Amino acid sequence: MGANRNSNEAIRFFKLIAKAEKANTEEKMAIVEVVKNGKKEYTHGEWFGSLSGFITSLEIKGFEFDGEKKEKFVMHIEDSDGICQLEFTNSIAAQGLINGLLATDLKKEVEVSAWISKNGYVGAGVKYKGEKDSIKWAIDLKDCPRPTPYKLPSGKDAIDNSNVLEFWKDKFKDVAKKAVKENFAGQRDTKDFAGYVQN
Repeated sequence: MGANRNSNEAIRFFKLIAKAEKANTEEKMAIVEVVKNGKKEYTHGEWFGSLSGFITSLEIKGFEFDGEKKEKFVMHIEDSDGICQLEFTNSIAAQGLINGLLATDLKKEVEVSAWISKNGYVGAGVKYKGEKDSIKWAIDLKDCPRPTPYKLPSGKDAIDNSNVLEFWKDKFKDVAKKAVKENFAGQRDTKDFAGYVQN
């Protein structure tokens, strides 16, 4: 697995940081471990370039941020060392990762990575463990939806991103359905690790 773990930990938690200025700009890493720093306080721990293992579940979860209801994508990546839970919200990096997952054989061990590119943006992708190149996107960029522009009552220009979010939520659900179909055959014999989606 791309992250080492202690044997007494059940799940380790990670976030894909979508904004380069909030990521590890020095080492160009955008996956960070989230560690408990008190009863209800969490902080960023060690930074990682990737997490590897078998994708064993996929889910969309609701959460609240500054009083606003939002949604996040949640993925479990597991190998013999344990489970890593990777969370991410809708972003260009998340869309790239989901696009790659659409073309991924989920019965194979993968490496999910995120980085800060030369142009200063966060990118993310997936490749089969031990391979050099990322899995090519299932959907061409020209076929992906764009935000809808509109005018505010003040006359200022604005954009509505809801169509883009719904599109990628549907594609994430397609990955989860594919995971159920492929059923991670032969990967685990003690639990049912079929992917699932919960709204």
